[in-house]
Amino acid sequence: MLLTCRQLAETLGVDYLQASSIIKVLISSGVGFESKSVKSGGRGRPTVTYEVPQEIYINLSTGKIREAG
Repeated sequence: MLLTCRQLAETLGVDYLQASSIIKVLISSGVGFESKSVKSGGRGRPTVTYEVPQEIYINLSTGKIREAG
């Protein structure tokens, strides 16, 4: 599934910074990765799209994260 941090924040009902932290954890665990970066016409940072699984499994006892299924 392709999404941005802003889309994840809206879906989960959390702040942008919290969504960004979730994305970083998924990337560091090898479950997600940066897909593409699109520069908007104006100034500022480009919009980054991430490839993440639609469902994940998080084991809070061990800290392991994996794709569900």
